[in-house]
Amino acid sequence: MALPAAEVHISDVTKREPFRQISYAGMACQGHFIGEGLEGYLSAARFLKQMIEPGLEEGGPTYSVRPSGGLVN
Repeated sequence: MALPAAEVHISDVTKREPFRQISYAGMACQGHFIGEGLEGYLSAARFLKQMIEPGLEEGGPTYSVRPSGGLVN
């Protein structure tokens, strides 16, 4: 069983230099938490817990978090 991964950026990298907007590691992640500050780590932990709980279908959806918060498909 593969474990899900989440990418966390404290700042909003989409508003920074172009080279910071490409994340090769992030391409393998199921969740992206960007611009939430340190709270992003808690959001990512909650997301990963949800992803590994029993009953989750394999190959489930990929979620992202916008800087304003909230999961986005």
